Amino acid sequence: MIDFGIRVNAIASGPVETAFLRERMGLNEDQINEVKEQERKMIPLGRRGVTDHVASWVVNLADKDSGWITGQIIGVDGGLVIS
Repeated sequence: MIDFGIRVNAIASGPVETAFLRERMGLNEDQINEVKEQERKMIPLGRRGVTDHVASWVVNLADKDSGWITGQIIGVDGGLVIS
């Protein structure tokens, strides 16, 4: 088998604070607040994430010291998937 050093992993992000709900979904402030509140209730840590929460895992997986991790889906979601 030839080793090309290619690893495949994925980040399964939970709700993250961005402008997506406004800019992409076209929701107004009341709708955005309602969605965010529903999400907070479903997340065991009780809050939405921020982009740095996800970015740090992307950087970590790209690090050469993480070279023995492959074929994984890493949930960065405040526990949403287990709720």
